[in-house]
Amino acid sequence: MTQQNVVFGWPRWTPEIAWSGGEWQADWPASNAGVLPLARVARSASLGLAATQIVGTFPRDRIVQLFALVRHNLSVTARYRLRLYADAARSVTLADTGWDDVWPVLFPWPSLEWEDDRWWTGAYAAEDLEGYTWTRPIWLAAPILCRAFLLELADASNPSGYVELGLLEAARGWQPSRNPRYGYKSGIRSRSEMIEAIGGGQYFDRRAAPRIVSAEIPHLPRDEAMAWAFEMQRRQDVAEPMLWLPFPGEPLHWVRECMLARLKPPGPLSFSVYQRQDMAFELEEVL
Repeated sequence: MTQQNVVFGWPRWTPEIAWSGGEWQADWPASNAGVLPLARVARSASLGLAATQIVGTFPRDRIVQLFALVRHNLSVTARYRLRLYADAARSVTLADTGWDDVWPVLFPWPSLEWEDDRWWTGAYAAEDLEGYTWTRPIWLAAPILCRAFLLELADASNPSGYVELGLLEAARGWQPSRNPRYGYKSGIRSRSEMIEAIGGGQYFDRRAAPRIVSAEIPHLPRDEAMAWAFEMQRRQDVAEPMLWLPFPGEPLHWVRECMLARLKPPGPLSFSVYQRQDMAFELEEVL
């Protein structure tokens, strides 16, 4: 298993989390960070550090390695800090990410022209982010058994005057021992509609397009295929969402490829050779 192996955000603990901390608007409370739809956001009362923090407490100790800020409005200069605790009182710290950028580098050197304003940093401009559901994954170096966590957000220059989160996802995360075979496909499913006039003119109703993935993971060990792949399909079905983080070692492409998604009708696991099974799957983004 390498840092490049894909990650399924399962099992997920988000629905069971008790939310507290920070200062959140009465109509957009912190508890909204744990439920769908994504449009039902948690929105801070101000941009002060005391307001833009949120505490999540599990009902019992949980193994966690994957977090994600889904459908957030954090600006290109925003930073975050995540701390995990052994107890609900948050008296014993298990892990601390320190302050880190919400938005990693987008353009690798030297893909930009010298004249481009982003040549020195490779960072995002507002137009680079249009049309995406802004999602920032946090993939920890190792699984951690914890009871609570604290997320702090620093975004004093946010033009909205507040920060908001559509979902703050927390999951154990399954990183298969094998990666998808060549032929991995990703793209979008267009929902836009076109009407053609009698004279031939075309008129479009442009709609948000969910991202899609189609892939197959070959030769999973039998025990892993049953305990993880089969159980994930059985429990998630096509109804429950989870985070999809392909290639976690490539932050350059997180904004393009990381997403909250649901499984499409899954195909059965198939035996490829003795004690090895293939897992074909399809995902579609949750808008």
